[in-house]
Amino acid sequence: MKKTIYFMRHSIPLKGINHDFNSDTLLETNMKSILSLEGERLAEEISKYDEFKSLDFVVSSNYVRSMSTAKYFLNEKTDFVRCPRRR
Repeated sequence: MKKTIYFMRHSIPLKGINHDFNSDTLLETNMKSILSLEGERLAEEISKYDEFKSLDFVVSSNYVRSMSTAKYFLNEKTDFVRCPRRR
């Protein structure tokens, strides 16, 4: 049986938030970064393409914006796999 694998980067992150006031590292700041409203809209729009209607599973990093993008590609038959945080 033919398998197709799609690789997709997260959608458009929210920009312009000053994170200098806290003690998070750059990695922690990136992990917590959310999608912009445009990023949410774009992820939802792309998820409606025919080739994404019957995915077997979706794999995402544990970054908030990656999981926020991935949620639009899930349905009742799709398994979601979240990669553990690297140490």
